[in-house]
Order: sequence, then C-alpha cells, then structure tokens
Amino acid sequence: MKEFEKPIIALLIGGGSRVPALLQYLDKNPDLAEISMVVSHKALKNGEDVIGIAESKKRGIPTAYFNLIQMRNSAKEVNPDLKDDDFRKEYFQILGSFLTQKYPQRPSAVFMLGWDLVVSKEFLKFFPFVFNLHPAQLGENSGDETVKLESGKEIPVLQGEHDEVITRAIELKLPRLGSCIHLAVPIADAGGLVVKRVEVSIKEGETLESYEKKLLPAEEQLVIDTFSLFAKGKIKLVDGQIRII
Repeated sequence: MKEFEKPIIALLIGGGSRVPALLQYLDKNPDLAEISMVVSHKALKNGEDVIGIAESKKRGIPTAYFNLIQMRNSAKEVNPDLKDDDFRKEYFQILGSFLTQKYPQRPSAVFMLGWDLVVSKEFLKFFPFVFNLHPAQLGENSGDETVKLESGKEIPVLQGEHDEVITRAIELKLPRLGSCIHLAVPIADAGGLVVKRVEVSIKEGETLESYEKKLLPAEEQLVIDTFSLFAKGKIKLVDGQIRII
C-alpha cells in the first residue's frame, strides 16, 4: 500500500463557522495535511450551503450533507417499520463507511467542529482518532462534575449544545468558560481525554452574542493548534491517556 507523506483528515460540521480559519491556515501550509471530506449534519435549505461547505467547495474539497432526519424519513418510505434507534445505528455505520471509502487514502482522524450528534461506538471503530470541539470545559476524567480553570477556581462541567452551554454559563455568572477539544466517546460530553483547552472571560452584562464574538477567534486558534499538533504526529494515545510529545 502506498504511504502518504501527510495525514488525511475528515471534518464533520454543523454550520462550519470554525472551518474557514482552518482552511486559510492550510492554504498557507499545504504540506501539513489533506482534508479528504467535509460533511455537515445540517439540512440544505433553499440551495444555500452552510459556510463550512461553501468554503470547502471553493478549494475543491469533496463535501456532503448527511441530515439524520431527512435520511431516516427517506429510509422509512421503503421500510415503514424501521425503528428510529435502528436507523441511527445504521446512519453512523453508513457515515463511517462513506468517509473511509477512498482507499488507500483512508482518514487517520476526524475533527468534529460543531457536529451536534453523539457518534456511535461503531462509528468510532473506523478511525484511530475522532476529536470533538466542545464549547465549555470538560473534566479530566469521565463523569467529573467540576473542572479547574487556570486560576485554580473550580467551575461546573457544562454539557449540551453550543448556545445552551454558553447561556447557562452566563446565568451562573462564571468568570471564564472557553472551550476544549477532546477525544470523542459514544456518550455526550463525557469528559476525559481532553487534548487542548482555551479559556474566554465572561464579563458582567455579557450576552450570548457578545460572548460568541470573543469565543470565535479563540476556538479558531484552538482548532488550528490541535489540528497542527495531530498532523505533525505530536498527539498520542498511550495506555488510554492523551500525550502531547
């Protein structure tokens, strides 16, 4: 089998607002890695691509929409007795097969950037590494209820989707939040296996919109830094623990 000099990486996204900065970084560092595919879980509306898909298309990167609800409804047209849970398992097996179909250029990792669906254990078996961007701080161990900030202050671990987590942090008047990238497991926001973190302050009177303006560039850099570390072979999983060499 032919050996490729640079790693092949796939992206799973929602709208993909964190994707343009990563693509611009790769424009300047073309030998770092190759993005094999960008897939969004969103439904295509009015023929207008989400930003992550649109920017990927400009660079000739293959793209696709894999909307769970639309695909499930389509499957039920030919199999009305299909159960939702059964199709969800099939969905992730199909997605894993779809992303790995281009042999020998099989992705060595997947980065989930705004991907809102909890992946299955079957999907995780397709790839050595599946990284997920979470819009809050997760604990060092799975099941941790609190996490320490750089200052040493403990804050609660917040689980859930992007806007939900940030709104909760503002309501709790947390001094800082930020985001982390961790290895995905088939449990939503389980924590543990955190690769890299960034903290962002929450000011008095902060709103979801004002915080998002600060969070976006911080997360863009977090994604670029983690992506670069992986592409350079510096992220390892040793005895079930993340090591950055």
